Amino acid sequence: MILHVESKNNEAEASSGESSSCLRVFASLAKAKTVSSGFRSSLASLVQKLNEADPHFIRCVKPNPEKVPDKFASTLAMEQLTCSGVFEAVRIRQSGFAARVPFGDFLGRYKIVVPKAKLKAILSSSSEADRAKAFAEALPEALAPLGGCATGDLVLGKSKVFAKQPVMIRLDKARDMAVSTYAIDIQRVWRGYRTRKMLATCKVVVAPACTVQLNHKSRNFHTTCRKTFFF
Repeated sequence: MILHVESKNNEAEASSGESSSCLRVFASLAKAKTVSSGFRSSLASLVQKLNEADPHFIRCVKPNPEKVPDKFASTLAMEQLTCSGVFEAVRIRQSGFAARVPFGDFLGRYKIVVPKAKLKAILSSSSEADRAKAFAEALPEALAPLGGCATGDLVLGKSKVFAKQPVMIRLDKARDMAVSTYAIDIQRVWRGYRTRKMLATCKVVVAPACTVQLNHKSRNFHTTCRKTFFF
């Protein structure tokens, strides 16, 4: 009887050991992660961080194969920009609305291309959107000498002006011409001021000499007259 009980106890202990080892195997299998599950979890965390942040992607270009300072290889840089698709991205961006400028910045930069009479009427509007709308309506006439502004090349949004590349080129050229005109006016005023100041200085210096010369001439004249008529 004792041997029978001991054999039963040994069998029970063996079965319990096998069950516990199976549980440990199942637990280890449940805890183990595959490569795809780890990739999915890391990708999900990355997407969550991107949604929470405002990312800015920067494309780096190697200036030279040796990666040393103060050395630039133009051929290598051009190959990197071409192969990475930077030029293609710029071309696609330029084919659409390349410039997206807020109303205030747009008016502040390009308001000098419009004549002063119309500019006063444009700036008299109450809201910024109305001023931008009036300015956009006056642009075709202002840009007429440079090729005008085609319909659809400049569109107003809720808070920004969307313009295509040809319009921006003409606007920048018109602005440069207007700035050069103002520069010429400033130069004219300054040269006139400098000349008037120089003349005033010359008058202060020359006036006494002129007075002396006139006195000398008058004395010579009187002397000549006395000698001629009285002697």
